[in-house]
Amino acid sequence: MESMCFLVQNNEILPIIDKCSSFLKLQGVLGWCVRFKEKNPLQITTGNLTVAELSTALLCLVRKVQSVYFTTEIWCIERGQQLPDSINLLTLYPFLDERKILCVGGRLRHSNLPAEQKDPMLIPNKHLICDLIIKHYLICIQVLRLLWQT
Repeated sequence: MESMCFLVQNNEILPIIDKCSSFLKLQGVLGWCVRFKEKNPLQITTGNLTVAELSTALLCLVRKVQSVYFTTEIWCIERGQQLPDSINLLTLYPFLDERKILCVGGRLRHSNLPAEQKDPMLIPNKHLICDLIIKHYLICIQVLRLLWQT
């Protein structure tokens, strides 16, 4: 019996977003995809997803969503061109960081805050990922409030 291997290349992760009911579930699904993609045959990885795998999954997700919704902005910034006046993001001083993620610039860049807080990632406000992230942090706040009340 001869074994066969087929490779299907589909870079569309956006449909996965619609199938996940929570941000953590979405990040976990993409984290497993990251683990499978970066699998090393010489090193067996078992157990739960690592923080690095979950972080990579988040970056892949944000990068893909940004590439769909902020195409013009990313194209202009990559080429060092000025953003057109018609773009609503001008007041946010957007820039691409070393990970190729579109981030908010501004005065916080000169503060002593960690990089994630100084330059937050831009996420389109009308995308489901934004709703999932907001819902996730609202639940976290509610849980913390319940813990503090007891």
